[in-house]
Amino acid sequence: MGYTFLEFPENVGGRFSAFTSVGLLPMAVAGLDIRSFVKGAAKMERQLKESDWKNNMAYQYACLRNLYREKGYGIEMLAGFEPQFRWFYKWWIQLFAETEGKDGKGLFPVSAEFCEELHAVGQFIQEGTPLLFETFLDVQEQNSSLSAPKDWVEDFFDYLNGKDFWEMNKASFTATVKAHREKLPCLVLEIGKVDEYHFGELFYFFLFSCYVSAEILGVNPFNQPGVEGYKRYMFEALGKEK
Repeated sequence: MGYTFLEFPENVGGRFSAFTSVGLLPMAVAGLDIRSFVKGAAKMERQLKESDWKNNMAYQYACLRNLYREKGYGIEMLAGFEPQFRWFYKWWIQLFAETEGKDGKGLFPVSAEFCEELHAVGQFIQEGTPLLFETFLDVQEQNSSLSAPKDWVEDFFDYLNGKDFWEMNKASFTATVKAHREKLPCLVLEIGKVDEYHFGELFYFFLFSCYVSAEILGVNPFNQPGVEGYKRYMFEALGKEK
């Protein structure tokens, strides 16, 4: 089973391979429902291709990214309060850095795992050099539950007794977006839930958005000439024949 979201030229980088056998086979081996993953992507494809530009989420996101860049924001931070996004952030960083970082152009993509990094990174965001804007991923449906039990330690955290960590994270998310918007632009992308179907939607959304954003920026979204430089020196050092 294969799936492509555009007519790719040959030798496109691995960052665009999520819906090919390169991406699907490891998912299947890991026990994920790749059919559901592809169905989510197909649904997002239809939604984006059938929307006019005024209602096209990917086009709006791509335009906002480039508008913020023109206003002097050189960094985009993808952030969220869902720990299951940890490795998704890694792919997102590669996708935008390798696709747009050419010809002296492009935003520098970084990520932040909140609440874990909120205290330190949040301090810089609110009072440091205004270098970045934030894009938040906000999950709408809870898929697990863990509550903080009451204990007998006097630590001034009794107000959290019995509260679910989902509730705490949501409160942290709302407060963070409100506080950070006082300093810099914050976008919020809502995801229905954390499962294969919605991950398929999310992957496709960012793939499509990245392509559109690169076209607006005026760079080739499908090559990566810069990384070939270090590869050449590495191969020479290791004695690889040409």
